[in-house]
Amino acid sequence: ETGVIGIDKNGNEVRLKDLWPSDEEIDAIVYKSVKPEMFAKIYDPMFAKSDKGAKAEPFYKWDAKSTYIQKPPYWEDAFMSMPALKNLRPLGVFPNDITTDHLSPSNAIQANSASGEYCLKMGLPLEDLNSYATHRGDHNTALRATLANPKLYNEMVKDENGKVKQGSLTKIMPEGKESRMWEAIETYMERKQPLIIVAGTNYGQGSSRDWAAKGVRLAGVEVVIAESIERIHRTNLVGMGVLPLQFKKGDTRHT
Repeated sequence: ETGVIGIDKNGNEVRLKDLWPSDEEIDAIVYKSVKPEMFAKIYDPMFAKSDKGAKAEPFYKWDAKSTYIQKPPYWEDAFMSMPALKNLRPLGVFPNDITTDHLSPSNAIQANSASGEYCLKMGLPLEDLNSYATHRGDHNTALRATLANPKLYNEMVKDENGKVKQGSLTKIMPEGKESRMWEAIETYMERKQPLIIVAGTNYGQGSSRDWAAKGVRLAGVEVVIAESIERIHRTNLVGMGVLPLQFKKGDTRHT
């Protein structure tokens, strides 16, 4: 209210309080512009009783083509059984400060990303790709977003000079073949190969994004071992059946 945001044509200082409408002015515009019939036009037909005698189905009919909501698989046998916790392959070896946005980004979906390619294949128009967050109800789309952040660094993947490459990359083991993260996850899922993630300090910091834990679990990750794990993300991992472990003092991902 006190900061000057500009000067008017007469050279006078202008502050936000000079421009901001009063409650009375706002109420007058709402009263003039928002009418009950606007809501009745939309909602009356929505809740009107059908005279066709059609019996309502008690269960939701899942649309197999939807990229926004699908029946979640968390209660299927593959996710209800005890994890093997042995013969694990590394999905990634990550540096310090891996955030939940690295694990499950929420930015706009790019057409050439794994999620974008899937959505387009399912018939979603290019202009409707939207953001990862809007598709979180569809595990098929959200799983493809797991570790899809282009700013990710996976220490398993290095260039010819030994520098860690940036991107959603990993190596499929034991072949050692460099791959986009989703193709590796898909390969391991076909092999029924349990996975492990190794990381540095502050793994899982940031917003308590549920898909940061859901995604790695659906990808087949059974264990996350790090030098430290953010408290809320640790709880989310446990809730999804992923075992969070912490290196003993003096041990790191490099030892």
